[in-house]
Amino acid sequence: MAKRELKYPTKYPKKTYNIGDDNPSWKGKSASYSAVHKWVNFWKGSLRQCEVCGTTSAKKYEWINIDHKYRRVLDDYIRACTSCHRRYDYKFLKG
Repeated sequence: MAKRELKYPTKYPKKTYNIGDDNPSWKGKSASYSAVHKWVNFWKGSLRQCEVCGTTSAKKYEWINIDHKYRRVLDDYIRACTSCHRRYDYKFLKG
């Protein structure tokens, strides 16, 4: 993976950090559930609209993992409000 430049106010020097496989703390496939969600939020950002129902007035938005395998595939995650996320997971568990 490429290095990502973090932007700071002008009084601080620009820094680059090792991202992905270049980072010595990288766990790859053995990363925890929360680590994968933090990774998704880092790369996809924090949208303020549910991609399921379209609401923009929810108090909280979460990432839905479409296939429930929690891999590091950005296209496998969609942003949803909490209620849509619960309904999605309930349908998955019911089969």
